[in-house]
Amino acid sequence: MSHRVVSETIVPFGKHKGKSLIDVEEKYLEWMAQAFPPTSKWGKLAKLALDHHRQTSSSNKLGDVVLHFGKHKGKALKEVPKSYLSWMAVKMAGENVGVTAQRFLDGCNMNIIPDLAPDERQQMFRSTGLIQKMGSTGEVKQAKALFDDMPQTDAAAWNAMITCYGQNGYIAEAKECFDAMPCDKTKFSWFALFGAYYRKDLVEEATELFHQMPRRDQMVWITLLRLHSQKLDMLKKIFQMMPFHDLTSSTLILSTYSSHEYYEEAKNLFDKMPERDSVSWNAMLAAYANSGHGSEAHELFKLAPHWNRSICLSIIKVYAEDYMLQNAESLFHSMLQRDIVSWTKFMDVCARCGDMEKANEVFRLMPATDIVAWTVMLGGYAGRNMLNEAKLIFDEMPERDTHAYTIFLMACAEESGNVKEKDMEAFMDMAEADTVAWNSLLAANARDGQLQHVAKVFESMQLQGASADSISFVCILQACSHNAKVQLGRDFFRSMGLDYSIGAERKHYCCMVDLLARSGHLDDAEELISSMPFHPSAAEWNALLGACRNQKKEGSGRAERAAKHLMELRNEASYVLLGNVYANRHVDLDDCNSHPVDVDMALESLRESMRQRGFRRKPGISTVNFGKGTYTFVVGDNHPEINAELERLTGLLRAAGYKLKTEVSFYGGDQKEKEELLCRHSEKLALAFGLLSTQEGGDEIIRITKNLRMCYDCHDATRVISGLVKRKIVVKDANRLHRFENGMCSCGDFW
Repeated sequence: MSHRVVSETIVPFGKHKGKSLIDVEEKYLEWMAQAFPPTSKWGKLAKLALDHHRQTSSSNKLGDVVLHFGKHKGKALKEVPKSYLSWMAVKMAGENVGVTAQRFLDGCNMNIIPDLAPDERQQMFRSTGLIQKMGSTGEVKQAKALFDDMPQTDAAAWNAMITCYGQNGYIAEAKECFDAMPCDKTKFSWFALFGAYYRKDLVEEATELFHQMPRRDQMVWITLLRLHSQKLDMLKKIFQMMPFHDLTSSTLILSTYSSHEYYEEAKNLFDKMPERDSVSWNAMLAAYANSGHGSEAHELFKLAPHWNRSICLSIIKVYAEDYMLQNAESLFHSMLQRDIVSWTKFMDVCARCGDMEKANEVFRLMPATDIVAWTVMLGGYAGRNMLNEAKLIFDEMPERDTHAYTIFLMACAEESGNVKEKDMEAFMDMAEADTVAWNSLLAANARDGQLQHVAKVFESMQLQGASADSISFVCILQACSHNAKVQLGRDFFRSMGLDYSIGAERKHYCCMVDLLARSGHLDDAEELISSMPFHPSAAEWNALLGACRNQKKEGSGRAERAAKHLMELRNEASYVLLGNVYANRHVDLDDCNSHPVDVDMALESLRESMRQRGFRRKPGISTVNFGKGTYTFVVGDNHPEINAELERLTGLLRAAGYKLKTEVSFYGGDQKEKEELLCRHSEKLALAFGLLSTQEGGDEIIRITKNLRMCYDCHDATRVISGLVKRKIVVKDANRLHRFENGMCSCGDFW
């Protein structure tokens, strides 16, 4: 029975009815060969057609095939480079279809290894594919043994071995394999070693190899950008050197600007981008939000061509930070797809805005919950000092992590003044006394500044056999910093490595810098920053810069050095902190009857620089809870009744000899303007409202939560007021908890 008969036979049945047998797809031929008796006409024809089909996969037929995947998606096979076709063959071999891989190459007229017989070539492709597969599963030794046993190797096999080493962290072996290649290195060889360096974050080695590459495609350039994502100057240079800028590279730069709060650069790049996707829109929204441009973020959101889930979540976060519950609710209900993250974000807005009834309603309506959702509810109740409700949520939680434990313990501490012994015992029974639970106890007491309790908990932790970890020591060092215990902090810092074999991480160094700087050891703090095994970040320089404010004689020069580093990092907080240093210096000159013209000029220069860069100070926002209501105040709010109460309190302060600390005002204006703005700080407005809303001389505690650190004037004024009006006042700011009573603060005026 000839092939001519096969080609002329028309199928009279099935899905290929009316087609020539030669045009029937292979799977259908296999079905026919099995469905009909082997001796029947159709059984014989199907078998013959199947053999013919498998032997005559011509280059013309393959050439007409269009790829539906990879970098050549949409191209016909005949237009695809041979290097890509050989890669496809190796992938097929790794997926246990070596025969198909060989036939594929034969069909493409790719006799790329002419000195090998077909079966030898098939085995080589199969071995190369298996090496790739072993590399992805961590079987490095097995891959090396297979590679060594291969009778013949080509560039693809060597590349697979380099990739195998690189995927599993064997950098030296990957480099050795790269250098030992007996055949010409392809671009995949270079990229395999480059990828190995990238995975281990070996920036210098990767950059040096990049400059040696004979050819660089766009993916290599983008990988180099990712390697330098923390060094903005280098990132800009690489971006400028790139032969062309596509959506991926531009969005990567935009995201970096956003994460580093480089609002101005982000906006300029975003405006120039000819093409934008959801990632770029998201990055720009984040840049607006991070720099305090909430209203601009809202306007930009309305211009977005498509509101996908990620963009909606970004703007909901903005609404949460700006207490815009109505906007968040409207957007949430307009979302076509709402997953657990969407529900949790909206619930968080409700909790932040103090509407716990709505937050609870959302929580109960959620189609599914996770530990994040439960923790948001717990934090919402704890933030409003609804301890009974917080305890019910805590008891119901199906699982708990350190964050949940810490929130609950902080709520207990705020209620009673500290985490009491009986609370500790009951809590440890509930938490099964693992390291996570112990760390929660440490964190709760550390935030409250209770160094004595922190030390006692740490001692009990050791006696109970729980292992201290890096988080444990962060809590201890923070407590030492809040209490200016320099030597004790040094001892614990050394003990980490010597006694517990815990390597010091950036967060531990940052705690030590903060401890040394705020305790007046500025030389030691600056030296520690310089000697860290990491590139200094904004956190360390800000700790030093913030401490310089209180150093009357040597603060300015050191502050300017710290600020220079921070401004290179484009850190917005540095402008405000340096302004505070200058303002403090202004007071010193006033006391000496000198005219501080140079300080005024320096302050105005800082303000102008902030205006040019689009920086804005994040507004102070304070909330105070009474009954079922949460009341929010923003710095500068104007309420006639509250203003009258503030005037009364200011009169009491002046009669007691208290002098407003107008030097904390970063903005210009005369003395009267500064005093007026200072009196309308958000925590003062909340305090005045609290006094008006509660019975004079009553036992009810006024509890205030602020989004930023309390300024020196608000702290000292609140302390004095607590003694004058005989009230207990608790303020939880971004740094720690302050309990004011009888003219004293629990922090000892050191925070």
